[in-house]
Amino acid sequence: MTLFEAISLYHKSERSWWIFHLVEITCLIILIISIIYLIFIIIKYKRKLYYLKNRDVITGAPSLYNFKRVAKKIIEANQNLNFVLIKLDIRQFALLNDIFGFEIGNNVLRVISDFFKQRFITPVRYYCQIVNDEFLILDSFISENKEENKNRRDEFEHHVKKILEVYIKTYQIEFKIGRYYLEKGEVDIVSAIEKVNIAHRMAKRKISKPLHEYNDELKEQMVQGKIIESEVDTAFANDEFKIYLQPKVLLKNETIVAAEALVRWYKPDGKIISPNTFISIFERTGFIIRFDFYMLKKACQVIKKWQEEGKRIVPISVNFSKLHLLHEDFVDNIVKITKQMDVDSKYIEIEITESIFIDNPEFSAMVLTQLHDAGFVLAIDDFGTGYSSLGMMKNSHFDIVKIDKGFFDDETNLHRSNIVLKNVLKLIKELGLYSIAEGVETEQQVNNLRSLGCDMVQSYFYSKPVPAEEFDVDTIVKPKLKKMV
Repeated sequence: MTLFEAISLYHKSERSWWIFHLVEITCLIILIISIIYLIFIIIKYKRKLYYLKNRDVITGAPSLYNFKRVAKKIIEANQNLNFVLIKLDIRQFALLNDIFGFEIGNNVLRVISDFFKQRFITPVRYYCQIVNDEFLILDSFISENKEENKNRRDEFEHHVKKILEVYIKTYQIEFKIGRYYLEKGEVDIVSAIEKVNIAHRMAKRKISKPLHEYNDELKEQMVQGKIIESEVDTAFANDEFKIYLQPKVLLKNETIVAAEALVRWYKPDGKIISPNTFISIFERTGFIIRFDFYMLKKACQVIKKWQEEGKRIVPISVNFSKLHLLHEDFVDNIVKITKQMDVDSKYIEIEITESIFIDNPEFSAMVLTQLHDAGFVLAIDDFGTGYSSLGMMKNSHFDIVKIDKGFFDDETNLHRSNIVLKNVLKLIKELGLYSIAEGVETEQQVNNLRSLGCDMVQSYFYSKPVPAEEFDVDTIVKPKLKKMV
């Protein structure tokens, strides 16, 4: 190898070394940049997670997680003050979204949140948005006068409604409110929230009572509810639910033409529980599905017994909860039970409340058509208490309309009530349906309903509900029967 070749080879190796180290340094720089970028992304992501954990995305309102932490600190730092928790939501907010669109719905939430932000972000007050249209407020006060504090709470509802009515002029905003006054020294915010949740759920169930307060009475109801829930299976197994019948009387000749199946719960200790006590609990827990089918079987048993004894048979109506509409086999189950019991469908009257049409009118109408086609008599209960009365009558297959007592029970404005009632009864008749009034209490009401064209009444005026085995269609009602006590 010549000297020149040796020098050339050296320079080549020197260059390769530098190139290798340059690549190595470049890769290291890229790795460091990548790590820095990754750290930046992680920090950004954590910040976003923290925001989402503490704030609502749409309104920027504090979250429930944030609320629990801050509210607990406020209560602990201000033991000299009284506190109240208020939970509220907009009644039928989903309907508002359907009518105006989600952007308008989101703007409504922003308006509410902004108002609360101005009023309830202070050292002794706080609020949060739980989910969608549900808000939770912690408010403080010095006075222990609950009536005074009720007025203060109602003020903000009035202000919010006024703001929203300007914003959405064609829609009536209604709030459902639960309220719980914390005991002096009570710092368990989680327990307090559970209590206001209970009050809020109660408010949502009652159309006529938009505000419900958690108190000792409600606490007792909840305890009683838990006891009832624990005893349901045993009650079904021991056949503790006893069927009662209340007659439906044809006004033109005062004869029984049908009956409604009602229930009493006979406990082993001899105590009788009214359906007013347990039906709402069954609705809440879902037991009502099983219970309604149980009542249908009991009604079928009564009809079979009448057949075997050669008695005159009248249809028996059975109430069904709107929860059944969540199950596709609802109609099939009714048909299956009546066939198994060998009872003609014409002797079973299905009673469903008008409220089923609010959530899903098209599907409800379809289900009722299927029942009608299967030969069952259909009755709409509590007519006139909901929001879809006329559309429901136009689009659905009903045979009987049960008139709510609110139509004829207002003695302070009898003339106007009679005008409305007369035309409602006329409409029912022109549609080829039958009318029945429930809750009739006086002979004057009976005569008034008869003169206005009502077909039937079901009430204590003619008969209280009686055990099924004591019910006699031919002897229980007499012409011009006086009020039973």
